[in-house]
Amino acid sequence: YPIEADVLMLRIAAEEGAYVSVATDAHRPDEIGDFSYHLDTVSLAGLKLSDLRLFNSRFPRKSSSK
Repeated sequence: YPIEADVLMLRIAAEEGAYVSVATDAHRPDEIGDFSYHLDTVSLAGLKLSDLRLFNSRFPRKSSSK
């Protein structure tokens, strides 16, 4: 069951345009790749995945000038 603080955090992240990163906290092999908690939380927040800026580590990062 989604925690209300997680629901609120997603609403704020969507409003502010913040990047969101999701990952499973698998403690058993059958939990790997189970994003049901995340999807339930997004739904309870009244959002769709497309409302969130999901962080994707495959995007190239800008290198800093030294």
